[in-house]
Amino acid sequence: MEGLAARHERLGIIWFDAHGDLNTPASSPSGNEWGMPLRMIIDGGAVDPRDVALVGARNLDPPEMSTSERREFTTTRKAVLDRVDCVYVAIDCDVFEPSELAVFMRSRAA
Repeated sequence: MEGLAARHERLGIIWFDAHGDLNTPASSPSGNEWGMPLRMIIDGGAVDPRDVALVGARNLDPPEMSTSERREFTTTRKAVLDRVDCVYVAIDCDVFEPSELAVFMRSRAA
């Protein structure tokens, strides 16, 4: 992410995931590092939180909810795409319903 941010004026992220991935080591209920990457990218300064669209999140931990509300994530992909000159797309397969695709880290349906 830092490499992309260094080469482009304004980087955006479209993050497809059933989970927010917005935990920190201190806030994570599970301590799983795979629940922290989006938060690390934002806190590291590679992307402005207003240039992040979190798509399909339906299983947020309470600390993630307050983080996403406080950072006022963009709710639409189009809004992000209209503002940035480069976009990174992350797709975690748990964003799909279990009946659509077998995934490792299942999430309860919305």
